[in-house]
Amino acid sequence: MSVPVIEIVAMAQANLADLAMPRPDEKAAQRLMSRSALLAYHATRAVLADSGWQPADLATAGLFMGVGASGSDAGQLQRILVASFVDGQFAMTQFGDRGLRACNPLFAFQLMNNFVMANTAMLIGTQGPNAVLFSRGAGTTLALDEAIAALREGDCTLALVGGADCATHPVTELENRYASKFRSAYEPREGAAMFALQRVAAPTGRWRIVDLQCSTHVWPQPPLHIVLGVRPNANVYVDGWCSDAVRDVAAALGEVTPSIAVGAGLDTLAAGPALSWMAALQAAPPNVVQLAVVHIDINGDMTAVHFARGAA
Repeated sequence: MSVPVIEIVAMAQANLADLAMPRPDEKAAQRLMSRSALLAYHATRAVLADSGWQPADLATAGLFMGVGASGSDAGQLQRILVASFVDGQFAMTQFGDRGLRACNPLFAFQLMNNFVMANTAMLIGTQGPNAVLFSRGAGTTLALDEAIAALREGDCTLALVGGADCATHPVTELENRYASKFRSAYEPREGAAMFALQRVAAPTGRWRIVDLQCSTHVWPQPPLHIVLGVRPNANVYVDGWCSDAVRDVAAALGEVTPSIAVGAGLDTLAAGPALSWMAALQAAPPNVVQLAVVHIDINGDMTAVHFARGAA
């Protein structure tokens, strides 16, 4: 029995310069949305515009996302904390009595990071299989794995998958700046990228997903090409959470393949892998028909997604 082919119908990222929400339903939803949720929705809206899918197609389409930590409105969070202190100490009773009253009741939806995906699902109307995975990078590739499994097993024939995150949120940035191995190299960014995938009987010439690997080994874990399934002389694109990590992983893989391209090494956490896949596929020369995209996240976890195009 042949393995179903999973092709990329469209891919898009959020336009950071234009995150307008003009429709009445969008304006109402925005009150529930964190910055990451807003980015995820705009990337999804953009990919749907390029996919050619109709609203009726979304009723059974899957939706899978890697999302980061809660990126709620820092102003409201500050009001809660200020109202919860007694004599310079945080007091749980004060938090329950006055702290929670200091914020908008809808603020809770910004705190729940699963709503990064849920808001998008409600706005676009997907009702198929879905999953939201916490991600600092590698989790987004696992979300792709879930989407591929749903498509191959026939749970859906169309699926949206990607990641969104706001590494510039003050709480997230502070946490990661102290946790990162190369603090001076840490350059947080925000972003989101989404892919529209379709199950087809045979390749049509579009980029398709052939395989993927996820490794929890802390980089650099030799031999990297075996861990990540990278074949000798393969075309490889390496990206990740900082330029130092990208450089080291590219050097390790360069021992088995000379065809190495590298990304910018700017950290977008949960959005990172999806943005890397998109950058790699868009930059691939026309003569490249097989491409491995390797991503290294802030935890040191590595993933590789293998793409191919053409009839073979």
